[in-house]
Amino acid sequence: MKKTIIASSMSVLAALAASAATEFAGGEDYNNRTVIDINDNTADIILKKGYFKVMDSTLVRSVSGADTGTYSVAFGNFTVDANSVSDFTAWDLAGTYQTNYSSLTFKNTASSTANIAIKNAGNFDITATNAQSQSLNFLAITANVSAAAYNFNSVNGGMSTLNVSRTANVSMTGKMNFTNNSVLDVEGNLTANSAINMSGNSAMKVSGTYTQAAGTATLNNLTLTGKYIQTTRTDAGTNIYGKSKISAGATLEADGKLYLRSGSTFTVDGGSVITRYNSKGSRVLLENATLVINDGNALKCEWGTNNKVIRNAALVTINSGSAARFENNLYINATTSLDKIFVNGALMNVYMDDSAVLTITNEGYGGYITFDDAGKGEMKIYNFREDSIFLANNSTAIMGIGAKISLYDKAGEFLGIAKIGAKGALTAVPEPSAYAAILGAIAIAFTLKRRCSKK
Repeated sequence: MKKTIIASSMSVLAALAASAATEFAGGEDYNNRTVIDINDNTADIILKKGYFKVMDSTLVRSVSGADTGTYSVAFGNFTVDANSVSDFTAWDLAGTYQTNYSSLTFKNTASSTANIAIKNAGNFDITATNAQSQSLNFLAITANVSAAAYNFNSVNGGMSTLNVSRTANVSMTGKMNFTNNSVLDVEGNLTANSAINMSGNSAMKVSGTYTQAAGTATLNNLTLTGKYIQTTRTDAGTNIYGKSKISAGATLEADGKLYLRSGSTFTVDGGSVITRYNSKGSRVLLENATLVINDGNALKCEWGTNNKVIRNAALVTINSGSAARFENNLYINATTSLDKIFVNGALMNVYMDDSAVLTITNEGYGGYITFDDAGKGEMKIYNFREDSIFLANNSTAIMGIGAKISLYDKAGEFLGIAKIGAKGALTAVPEPSAYAAILGAIAIAFTLKRRCSKK
């Protein structure tokens, strides 16, 4: 009987709380905004679509709105504190939420484990203009977030940011779009259940853990000191644009293929960079890109679905499909082992550090450099030294129609075409003109010697 009374009392309190929600009808235009000025993390509010202004102290427990259309909020910092020890819906809008000179922060001061629902039937549009700074923030909260899309855009010197703090654990459904100077900053845990697309000068910083659980990932200017994990197992894999750096201690795991797209520079200072096997193969593909290897043990491939085998990475250049072939750059700044290099319709420039050694291994039954059958593929190796590059010790280690590897010294002087010498080491074979010059020099020296001996 007591349990029934308690349950009935709680139902009455819940009904009273629901009836106590405060409703705000939005203003009719940009200059006529309804002010939301509440500083109470027990307050529930209902919004009617339109234009709103929030004060820096605006704080509520929940926000809801049944209207489709746009809720345009400006000029202040809006904080939603779920303040709940149990699962709770803190946000439920039927339309699009749009910010202007404003930030929106979600947190839960009552619990770090209660699952807080945040639902937006339309978009979260976070667009910063004219040097303003605005953001969508998740602070000390466990949240399931859904929206049609999340659009972060920064123009005219503005800064638009999605922040996931180190005390937040967030799962997001809906495509994420970052353009211009917008930033994704993950210090805690963020799981993306839809595609992410980054373009312009946007940037991604991960010191926590970012998981791409569904959809394709197109990233820009990635700075990774934490973990990036892709689990989608699609051929599209992970696409990288801009200037990216993988730091020592970081982890990047991409199912399938890791694409270094046109104009990108991908620097591996350390950590663990692994592409995983799928039906399309596990490899790193370069498309008019630059790969800088400063840690020769960091770049690997994982093959097999059950008994996983870690091998050295395989590199593939992408055919441009046009008369103007792609030009890729590979910097070997540390002793490095790769499974194979496939030069497909492109030019691969390899720059060797003074003390670095490159070994093309046989772990994946490769152990070779191969060129496409169209004969467009070409490799140029700079700062070449004898016994600095090793391949499988057999006649098929360099394959393909028109296969050509040109060797140059530190000053950029042409040394000759490469062939496989002792122990599988590349060695230079001078051009016929070079042979003629050498023979001529020998002949001159012999003549001078004879003249000297007659005197």
